[in-house]
Amino acid sequence: MDPTHGDLDLKGEGFLEDGSARQRPTGPRVSAHGLVLRGIGGTPSIREPVDPGPTPYESAVLAERVVAVHLALQALRTGDRQVIWVCYFEGRSLRQISDASGMSVEAVRSQRRRAEETLRVALRRAGMTPEVA
Repeated sequence: MDPTHGDLDLKGEGFLEDGSARQRPTGPRVSAHGLVLRGIGGTPSIREPVDPGPTPYESAVLAERVVAVHLALQALRTGDRQVIWVCYFEGRSLRQISDASGMSVEAVRSQRRRAEETLRVALRRAGMTPEVA
């Protein structure tokens, strides 16, 4: 018997043959079916599917959509493209754009609407539906 553990037989109880504790793996526990096991204190309570990421087909479709949006944005007039960019990509409000550009809020709103409609038409021509675009 191991003198550090007295008469205890610790084999198979989470201990190695020498009596030292077995290291628990870190990271999420994954079942044989690809489900992440989650719970408080390591006890599984909810099973969530592991996201395998996009398929090659989905990646190709996404790449085509990115190209279509890029081309549609490049086809806009410079002012329209700038309004779309600062509204949607920088998250600025119409008031902020108005203050920075010297245009009225209504003029910025009109320019944004015109640019959105131009983008909508261009993306439909590229085969993108309004739900996707």
